Amino acid sequence: MAVVATIIGCFIGLLLAMLASPVSSPNRFSSQGIKGLNSIVRSIPDVAWALLFAAFIGSTAYGFGALAAVLALIMFNIGIVAKLLGESIDSVDPGPLEAADATGANLMQRDRVAVLPAVMPSFISYSLYVFELNIRASAALGVVGVA
Repeated sequence: MAVVATIIGCFIGLLLAMLASPVSSPNRFSSQGIKGLNSIVRSIPDVAWALLFAAFIGSTAYGFGALAAVLALIMFNIGIVAKLLGESIDSVDPGPLEAADATGANLMQRDRVAVLPAVMPSFISYSLYVFELNIRASAALGVVGVA
């Protein structure tokens, strides 16, 4: 559960962090909207997500709550990774961004060549941190009876 949730949640969190940061977002409106959505996702604890998903999904072929627990951990990961990585993107050195803009790069190209290489060490660090949290949370969800 922890491995699958970490992989899926971290990559969705990376995409949301790119959209939430004014440095890499297409416009200010979408940036503020994604930040608001991320605040809501982050405010709900993992056990509450698990209970919500267990209520919606019910009994599945994978057991009563294994799927619900994985989805809960994914939501938990999205909130943490998007928040931490969004702050890392906000603090990216403006030099490579200006250089990419000077060469005529569009937003996606600028993000790919200037933002991602700068935040990739932080992304790996946050992914390992979230994996550690997922191991703890999956044990707690198993005790609660969701998984």
